[in-house]
Amino acid sequence: MPGHRAYRGPGHAYAVSRCGLQLAEEVVSETSMVAWRRREEMPAGAGLPWLLGVARNVTRGLYRDELRRAALDEALRVWAGPVRT
Repeated sequence: MPGHRAYRGPGHAYAVSRCGLQLAEEVVSETSMVAWRRREEMPAGAGLPWLLGVARNVTRGLYRDELRRAALDEALRVWAGPVRT
């Protein structure tokens, strides 16, 4: 069974298609870390679909994090009130 590195190209293409070029490297990097930690769970003969599922979950997590940051920024702006110059 090929390791997760064999699927880096397709994984990168998937990440670019889902979140754009700027975040793709972060998605691929995080996916590689998850794959390394969970390498015993990677099914034989289905490595690419498994890795794309991991990449999908990583992408979802990044979007959730961004939504939380945006909500926190807005809450802090409301809490702080208008900026005085």
